[in-house]
Amino acid sequence: MLPGPFVNNYFYVKSAAHIIEMAKVIGREEVIPALEEKIERRRRMTTVAYRNMWDENFLGGQQGANAFAYDMGVATDRTRNNLVNIYKRIRRYDTGIFGTDILTRVLFEIGEGQLATDLLTSDAKNSFKSLKDLGATTIWEYWPGSLTDRSHNHPMFGAVAAYLYEYLLGIRAKDGSPGYNELLVAPVIVEQINTLSGHRTLPSGVVTVDYEKCDGKVNFKVSIPEGQNATFVYKAEEFALNAGDNELTFEL
Repeated sequence: MLPGPFVNNYFYVKSAAHIIEMAKVIGREEVIPALEEKIERRRRMTTVAYRNMWDENFLGGQQGANAFAYDMGVATDRTRNNLVNIYKRIRRYDTGIFGTDILTRVLFEIGEGQLATDLLTSDAKNSFKSLKDLGATTIWEYWPGSLTDRSHNHPMFGAVAAYLYEYLLGIRAKDGSPGYNELLVAPVIVEQINTLSGHRTLPSGVVTVDYEKCDGKVNFKVSIPEGQNATFVYKAEEFALNAGDNELTFEL
């Protein structure tokens, strides 16, 4: 189990960063310097207390600790590489409710969508498939085989469902764009998925994304509401999307 102070510092830093984002939107910039000072102090404390100086892992890289570190802005390039290499090696979750969410999102964010999907579709002991194989039709409070076996209908591990929409379908707000004023559609294409279809309901209306792999290509259909600014991204190339139906085809 990750130490409580490490996890608490993570959430302190992330919460303060969200307040800074909100302060910029509502015109309360005067509160930002004090918050930034508190964030930097917590980052320094976390680095001193929990980073292994000899390999730049946080807490030995266990239970997604390097993902926590990356997300709170204290990871080095070596820490990031350690994070990827650890999960490419073990090919399974070793994380609890917070770490499973943070690890999965961070992997998508750093361009390791295939690895994130490998974890989501793993058939290891700590996996969503293992729950299904045991007859689960809902998400359990604990992974199978945990010392404590409680609720079999609980949202504890459900946060990762958001990334099916934000990354695999690719429907998310551009960074720094409140209320989805600027929309990004950037589907992550992975080996396990040949067809995918879904939608998100935004303030402007319903955004729909469908794609299918065929003959070495991937065909996208994207529907955008009227008045919604939207950009499609595939392999680092950007394309403006129009209101209504859009069709795009690319080489895999």
